[in-house]
Amino acid sequence: MILLKNIRSTNLICWRYVHRNHPGHKPRPLAVPDRPTLPDNYVDEAIYPPVKPKLPPGEFHEDYDPKLAWLYHDEGHKYTSLKTIQERLSVLAYSNVQQTLDDLKQRRTRFYPIYQTSTISKTPRMLPFNQYITKTHVQMTDDTNKLSHSQNSYKNLDYNKYEMIKTKVKEIILNNHQRLMNNESIFYGIPQHNDTFRPECIEKQKKLDRDVAFSNLLIRDIFNFISSVLSSQNSNLINAQYGFDVNIKSYWKRCGFKEERPRGAVYPDTDVIRFQFDDIASYQIKMDKPLKPLFKLTDEQCKIKIDDHIYNPSVYKLFSDHILPMQIPGHWYGDKREFNHLTVYNTVKMNSYMNERYSIYEDKLEFLKSMAVNSGHAELTAQAYYLGYSMWKDLTYPLLGQYMFTDGKYWSFSNYQLNTIRLWNKATSNTNLCFVTQPKALYELNETNTDFKTFNDDIFNHILNVLLNKPIENETEIIENYSELDYLIGGSGLRPYLAVNDFEKQLTQRHKLFAISLYELVKYDKPMSYLLFRSKTVPEGMKPKFHRLYDKYTYEFRDIVLNYYPRDFYGFQLVDRMLKKAPKQTSKFWDLKHPVYEWANVPPPDTNNIPRNIQLPQF
Repeated sequence: MILLKNIRSTNLICWRYVHRNHPGHKPRPLAVPDRPTLPDNYVDEAIYPPVKPKLPPGEFHEDYDPKLAWLYHDEGHKYTSLKTIQERLSVLAYSNVQQTLDDLKQRRTRFYPIYQTSTISKTPRMLPFNQYITKTHVQMTDDTNKLSHSQNSYKNLDYNKYEMIKTKVKEIILNNHQRLMNNESIFYGIPQHNDTFRPECIEKQKKLDRDVAFSNLLIRDIFNFISSVLSSQNSNLINAQYGFDVNIKSYWKRCGFKEERPRGAVYPDTDVIRFQFDDIASYQIKMDKPLKPLFKLTDEQCKIKIDDHIYNPSVYKLFSDHILPMQIPGHWYGDKREFNHLTVYNTVKMNSYMNERYSIYEDKLEFLKSMAVNSGHAELTAQAYYLGYSMWKDLTYPLLGQYMFTDGKYWSFSNYQLNTIRLWNKATSNTNLCFVTQPKALYELNETNTDFKTFNDDIFNHILNVLLNKPIENETEIIENYSELDYLIGGSGLRPYLAVNDFEKQLTQRHKLFAISLYELVKYDKPMSYLLFRSKTVPEGMKPKFHRLYDKYTYEFRDIVLNYYPRDFYGFQLVDRMLKKAPKQTSKFWDLKHPVYEWANVPPPDTNNIPRNIQLPQF
């Protein structure tokens, strides 16, 4: 047997190496014919697909991370693909929330840290930091006529009307001071006995609240009267939207903090931290058309470089918290008047804060500059988001805002021109501009507050100029050759990145209900706080529910979400996973509180037909 196996293996080896030209060999055909036939689309030179550039279109530094640049570029495309502003604002809030399921199938929510700012800075040395995070160039000016395009508009008023307005404003000022002198308190509380112990801090806060209320009432009375009289001269004031105690919020990102590594920097972009502005304006006027800007985007004044002032925000006692990013320029989206005409801020709290800690006049000017920078940038940024712009799709025309900072007596005027909101990229060449005047007294009263010592006509005239400043009448005044510009979505000249201009006609009833429902979550969600979110003593109903309701709504309207939403915004996927992982009740599932018949799908026995000598089991 061994000999036969060896012979057989030897024959196989010999058969493998038989010469190919033996008589029984059949030649194989050539793999390629001698004269191949060329296809119709044959070209002499090879055509390759275009090479993907290193960086996406736009301004970037050469050392910028290409992966990070394309990540922001893709995020911008996904954000702009959403049809309505309501959905974009909801997704902007949802993108700041990370939600996962742990091993016990419990929801875990994590908010990205955001640094909170307001009009009042912590220190006067904070001005360079505020300029850097808003990318704003500040300039002090003594000539109020350089601030707006309505120079000396008050001269067009009738002399009798001008004197009547001036006389009535003086009367309003005297009446408010007389009411304060006569102890006609604005607050109505429980009277206290004279021997009642009053802590100094509480009395100090009460006095501050009274001063703020008096100043707000004086500001409101002055502007309500002047605007009602000037409406005959400026028809835009008739159709304007007025508001007082207006809530203003804004959210943005700023780069340049990689070396400091603050708490707000989150992977993959450790160079960018998030900021949220939150404050209240005393008085506000909105128009349906924007104001004419001071400079064009191509002007050299808009290209002024801002010095790097990269310090950790905790150096200035700014600390991050887990809050919901929101954009509120003083009105909710959907109002027809969404362009700034005038915003007035009360400076009583700022003056009280300064007088306690800083007595140098130069420090007070630094506080005022920071107030103008933060307030102007925040409101116009939120306004830009309502117009369809974002941190990924920058402005195509500048936005101008008029601001006043006053306690009723001392007045300072400011113009803020927003040229860019693309602050996460250091290579952006445009710079925002802010012009501020030094505070000056409108009036001086005698010791009894019954008559005027002095009355500053220049300040009064400039208040009239600001109110008489007319917005543009046509889009072509600030946007040149709009038809030649190439945008991804289209839209109008003032809203180039907004696909849906007519919310009522361009969307179905179900889509409108979905967009409004999502926006209601952002509008009325409770303020987020890290300590309250982790606290076990706070009732569950007092905690924010935005992230859970967002998942619920996207699950209920998942037909719309699956139609055109990018995958990153699928909030309902978490709900879907929770439903799939929920334990199913089978026939083997026992519950000591209920009979087994409910789980086994067995009909219970008929007690009427059971003999008396048989007892039913007790459960």
